[in-house]
Amino acid sequence: MLVRPTYIPDPDGKRLTLTTIYTSDYPDPTKQVTPHKDPYIQFCLEIPGEKPFQSFDFYSKSVSHIIDIFRLGTMRVLNNNLIITITSDRKIIEAINFFQKPALEYYPFEQNTKLYENLINYKLECEDHLIEKKQNPLPRKHKKLSALKTKTDGPSLIPGNNSTSLVINKKLNKEYVYKAMGQRYISELEVFNAFCYRLLLGNRHPKAKVVYNVGYQDSKRAGLVSELVTPFTSFYDKCVKKELIVSSISLDELISSEIMKVLVAAYVEEENDLHIGNYGIGPDGFCVKIDDNQATWPLTSKYLMLDSEHGEPIFLRNPPPHNAFRVTQRDIETFPKLQDAKPYNWFDQGNDSYLFENIKEIVNHEKVIADEYNMFLKRILLPNCAYESIGQATISSEKIRKEFVAHKCAKTNTLKQVLVNTPTFQHYVMTHPNAIHTILNEFKEYNADYPKDTDANLRIDVSTIQNNFNKIQAVCSKKFHRAQEESDSIASIQNLFISTNEPSENKKNVIIPRSTSQETFDAIKQECENLSRSPIKRFPWVKDILIGFGIGIAIVGILAVTAATVGGALPIVLGVGTAIGASLGMGKIATIAGLILMSVGCVGIITGIAGLIGAIKRKFSNKKNLDPASRLNHDIPQIKKNTPQNTHQSIRTCLSNLKNTITLYTNKNHVQLQEENIETVLRFLKDKLDFFAAPFRLNDDFQSWAEQNKKALLPLSKKLKLALPLLYIQQNFEKALIGRHPNDPNCLHAGNEEEIKKLLKNNSELVTTLKTHMNDPIIAKWYQDKMTKKLDHCIEEINGNITSISAKR
Repeated sequence: MLVRPTYIPDPDGKRLTLTTIYTSDYPDPTKQVTPHKDPYIQFCLEIPGEKPFQSFDFYSKSVSHIIDIFRLGTMRVLNNNLIITITSDRKIIEAINFFQKPALEYYPFEQNTKLYENLINYKLECEDHLIEKKQNPLPRKHKKLSALKTKTDGPSLIPGNNSTSLVINKKLNKEYVYKAMGQRYISELEVFNAFCYRLLLGNRHPKAKVVYNVGYQDSKRAGLVSELVTPFTSFYDKCVKKELIVSSISLDELISSEIMKVLVAAYVEEENDLHIGNYGIGPDGFCVKIDDNQATWPLTSKYLMLDSEHGEPIFLRNPPPHNAFRVTQRDIETFPKLQDAKPYNWFDQGNDSYLFENIKEIVNHEKVIADEYNMFLKRILLPNCAYESIGQATISSEKIRKEFVAHKCAKTNTLKQVLVNTPTFQHYVMTHPNAIHTILNEFKEYNADYPKDTDANLRIDVSTIQNNFNKIQAVCSKKFHRAQEESDSIASIQNLFISTNEPSENKKNVIIPRSTSQETFDAIKQECENLSRSPIKRFPWVKDILIGFGIGIAIVGILAVTAATVGGALPIVLGVGTAIGASLGMGKIATIAGLILMSVGCVGIITGIAGLIGAIKRKFSNKKNLDPASRLNHDIPQIKKNTPQNTHQSIRTCLSNLKNTITLYTNKNHVQLQEENIETVLRFLKDKLDFFAAPFRLNDDFQSWAEQNKKALLPLSKKLKLALPLLYIQQNFEKALIGRHPNDPNCLHAGNEEEIKKLLKNNSELVTTLKTHMNDPIIAKWYQDKMTKKLDHCIEEINGNITSISAKR
């Protein structure tokens, strides 16, 4: 449905140009944005300027006359055009009513008579559909707008995108914060999120209910109310609004307020908007969380004007909402510092991040660690039925309710899978068996808020929580003890480095970090086994004897040749040989036998001398030249004399000496071959950098491609996991390939080969893996599919342009 350019004036001098309107009856032939359901209406507006979202503010009062229509749907930006897509009969009727308002005289509908008629007819169709539909029953947890009365006195509220006010319940005389949100579903979804937060935080999050304007024939959503927390001091009030000069919130306050629990709750509830106005200190000194319209962000985003698949137009610099909260072991281990999850507002982002600088100082505090993992554990203990009950109590639409409940249940499984495979979480579960008692007591307090039989399904079955904990504890115990068994070879060596004469009560366990010691011990063990297979290297005197034997034969050969060529020498030698042979009674062969015995004697004497010299040399040589077995025998007694406090240094010294000693026995040809392999692999990585860097770049195309080619990719994936078994090794590989940030000069992507060379020299298994898979067809397929996709995109764009030109003609 094409229309003439219709200008929407703006007081600041900027202009939006309405160029096209599409509906289900008159769809967009180019299909730039395809609505996910019928009926729908699309408004296409041309935006002024090359960078409209840096010069145009959707929330400014100057464009308040079009805010309402924006909020009804989702927005996309394509080719400097803003495309607003609105679905559902009710929203379409509201949007068309917007164009019928008499105040909007700047719409010259007399020039668009056909458009006006079509819009009116389309509106009537939607109204008919709406009448035929049966209204969803009101959610059980709601309040009537008529029961609320606005309160003029009281604490001031931080202004937001929605109109907020203080109200009082006429019957209960109880104060609430009322947020007017119109008829949109987002009010029900925010209440759903609030209930989910209370499962974790209890009274550290206010109760909330949906507000309905109940009429005789139908009831319409009006907004929501949440309990007024008094006194409540948000971090905005505490450090910004009062204009206090504060460098950072104190360590004691961060720990005592248990802020880590709120951060974990925000992370697992996929909170996209944790700015300093949305949490603070409550009446009991603990951290409190409020305002949840951007929790469960992958789903709520599409009810807040955004396209969840693209994140446009407000959150362009962040990942699309559907992919903004990836759960990874790396984020769990480095929490609350996030690297894979990308919320728009987080404690360490923005101009106010200085307030929380001390958080990095408390992350290793015992209580903070307990608060963190206690909240993670509490989240994965929740049964699916808890979210089903909350959905029934808060969301009227069955379709949306099922969508949100399914998402929460899937999130539970994802979190559980990552957490039980995280060593630090396993350690917490094994060392804090009483944590479950604290969690059970918290759920009992939560259940006390629902004493009525009608709310029985909102209570949490503590026996189910206990059973879930037993299962998680069993899994963590199995994985924890398996890891312990794998490190037994390291632990058994500790006895070598602790004095046996020391009283047992004074002995201290030596903990060798797995990330460094395991590889070193394995390498030493393998090298020593290789050396033990060589008699010459195991018994050095054999080498000396063989050298002496060779020298002796060479001397005898030289004497024989000299005697044969020098006149008069040969008869003397033959005479001596004959005399030796005759003395032994050899008869006719006396001369030959004598010469043989004389030669053997000379060789033997020289061999013995060489062996003796070698033994003397080894006796007085520096200990650096000792073989590994002798070096170990030399070091261990010295280490045993050390005190336990020096054990770590002794271990490092012993390992260093052993490694240096073993290096002396490395074949030069082997070293040269290794360097050639590294150069070959380096050229391969430079050529295929795009493929190996894709998993680290949060590349959605690569992720979807990997899922489609999972079977073919599996062999290479397994080998790379074996070559890069630990998280810090994987991080080093990522850093060497693409750096810590886009402009990092110390990476292969920037042309710097030093880091990747260093990594390859220290990881022979990685070199072998990469060299073995240089001709792997799956790598070639990645580039082939990538090129095919580019070509398909170009063809689609050309076809779209052709169709657009044809339509205009």
